[in-house]
Amino acid sequence: MAQPKATEFDCAAIIQHLERHHPHCPEAVKLKVVEVLSRRTWETPITLGKAIGVIMTAHVRHQFTAYDDVIRIRGITKLEALAFVSTEVNRIIEGWRSNRV
Repeated sequence: MAQPKATEFDCAAIIQHLERHHPHCPEAVKLKVVEVLSRRTWETPITLGKAIGVIMTAHVRHQFTAYDDVIRIRGITKLEALAFVSTEVNRIIEGWRSNRV
């Protein structure tokens, strides 16, 4: 059985997707997403939109929420910390989306 091909994305495709689907995203965040995503190789097949979602969610969680403080609280698990900030992360990313999809 053949192994699935690794997935990589080029900068132009990432920028085009961000401009179309996340036009209100701050430029600094767009640049960070492009930087991280263009250097990453996904070992399993993934769509560009899903890959951007993974990278953007992680960036927002660490840069725009209290996640890093919450995860340091004794007795709090990673899943609990993720749940604690998930609504805020989703609200931020939703604010960057376009009305058309």
